[in-house]
Amino acid sequence: MFLTARLFGIFTYVFLLFGTCLSLKYTDNSKKIKLILFFYLFCLVSMAFLFVPYISADLYRLAYISEKYALMPFDTILEELLTSRTPGNVFYLYLIGKLNNYHFLPAIAVLIDFSLLFSILSCEIKRNQTKGCFVSSSIFLLMSSSIFMSSISGIRNVLAYCIIIWCIYREFILKKSFLIHVPLYLIAASFHTMGQVMLMYRIVFFLFERNNFFINRIFKILLSIFLVLVVIKYGQYFINGILEKASNYNESFQAGTEYFYVWGAISVCIQSLAIIYEISLFYKYKKYFKQKSQIFQLNNIICFSLPLLLISFSSLFFSYVAFGRIQMFLFLFLLPTTLILLKSIPEYKQKSIQKKLFFISLILLLISCTRGDLCSLKFWVSL
Repeated sequence: MFLTARLFGIFTYVFLLFGTCLSLKYTDNSKKIKLILFFYLFCLVSMAFLFVPYISADLYRLAYISEKYALMPFDTILEELLTSRTPGNVFYLYLIGKLNNYHFLPAIAVLIDFSLLFSILSCEIKRNQTKGCFVSSSIFLLMSSSIFMSSISGIRNVLAYCIIIWCIYREFILKKSFLIHVPLYLIAASFHTMGQVMLMYRIVFFLFERNNFFINRIFKILLSIFLVLVVIKYGQYFINGILEKASNYNESFQAGTEYFYVWGAISVCIQSLAIIYEISLFYKYKKYFKQKSQIFQLNNIICFSLPLLLISFSSLFFSYVAFGRIQMFLFLFLLPTTLILLKSIPEYKQKSIQKKLFFISLILLLISCTRGDLCSLKFWVSL
């Protein structure tokens, strides 16, 4: 069904991806790299705006809800915001509904998501002299998965993930304070239940982070007491929501009715292998890193990721969907990790590692385009 439209959509996506990565590969000029990223972002937003969802797609349902919200009086919307466990999602759908064009729903989501992700790359380019081929490898690995389709169709969880990853990058790599990002973490948590889970995990990680400064230890104790009081008074409603969602996942898993797609599962497993591969590269080559700061930066990200990786594999006994959602979050982390790794490892190993990452990316892209979510990318619906 829609064979011509699907083929055109896939061809357009792959053509732009290869064109962008090849352009990045053959330039080391930071201004040119940023210009290429800006052009690619424009193309992604344009594709998202032109995307036409099938009736069974999540975006089709979200567009309907958005239109419904737009017709409601603001008092009703305000009540919905106060009672919803994901008020950010409600507000986003309401605002887009007011534009009276559902195409803005995925387009603005993609603009936010990839602006945040590409700003991480731009920041790395600004911090250190970065080869275009490293940026190319990072982009190709990320975009070979179905993350673009998740961004334009599911919208909410990817939006939450990208905000959180941007905050964590600034804290772990740029040494910004966790406190200044609290409002953004709360916004991310307001979009999706998984955003709330990741926020809780981030807070726990923050409380157990090593710190040699006595004043920071005192601050963490005070913050712990404050968070306990807040959770007791206001957090029970949201915690119940998370537990309810987990229970629903488990019930579906036990009953055999949970969504499961073989090729999707294979794609997620390959993404997991890519994550494990990059973690192993860090431990194998960290002694050769020229700058100790690079070891410290990547160590922070990996220490944050490893428990999540174990949690995701443990969740396979209870829910495949939960496993897939956590793996998506970790895979998004590979964007900065790949770039920093390639800059840090010995030069004689860079090309061979890039070739292996290219091979992994190519397999992911092949699955995504033939049996994965990218098959549903189309810009018209006529047969």
